[in-house]
Parts: sequence; structure tokens; C-alpha cells
Amino acid sequence: MALWPGRLFPVARPRFRIDPARLSRLGCGVMKVTDAEAAASLKAMQDDIYREKILRAREMTPEQRLADVFELSNHQLGMMHGGAMHRLGTTNPRKGWEELDRWMERLDRVREHRFYTTERRRA
Repeated sequence: MALWPGRLFPVARPRFRIDPARLSRLGCGVMKVTDAEAAASLKAMQDDIYREKILRAREMTPEQRLADVFELSNHQLGMMHGGAMHRLGTTNPRKGWEELDRWMERLDRVREHRFYTTERRRA
């Protein structure tokens, strides 16, 4: 049973072609797969991944979902902190947090730009 009857899925095409003759000279075997076989295999894998995600989400309680949200946001904040430290070229965590605070303040300013104003509207 298909999860999405009648829906087409795009198949990623490689940006470069691999020369089978060159690979065979290097001792690498090339598996010949048609586009239809690759598309069918990709769709089956997508269906399995989607099905697993749905089943896992249905088994979770609201508390578990909320805990996952906090875990993901903590992880993302840590990744942003690492990115800030990398951009500054420092190993000092305090400077990384300061840079991250600067980034977040900038995002807040951009988001709130149209919500608040210091000038009155002209009629």
C-alpha cells in the first residue's frame, strides 16, 4: 500500500558523470542501475523512513515531544555557539556567547522591525 498514491517524487540527478572505464582501471566495479530501479529504490526508502517517523511520533507522549524540542534547541544553540567561536577564530567560550548574543539581538531587531516604530504614521 502506497502512502502517497499518485504523488510523484523528484529523483536527484548527479551533477557529474562517473566514467565506468576509469573506475574499472582503478579496480572499482560499477553497478548498472537503471533510472527506474533507482527511483523505485529511493521511493521505497523514503516510504520506510516516513513510516518510521510517523510510528515513532504516534508512540510519544506530549511530555516526550516537549523534551525532544528542548533537546533539539539546546543542540542547535550549541552548534551556533561553536559557529560563532569558529567565525571569531577563538577558543574562548565567553567570546563565543557574546557573539551569539549579538547575532540573536540582530535577529530580534529584524523580526520586530515592522511591529514597533518610534514615529507616528502620517495620515
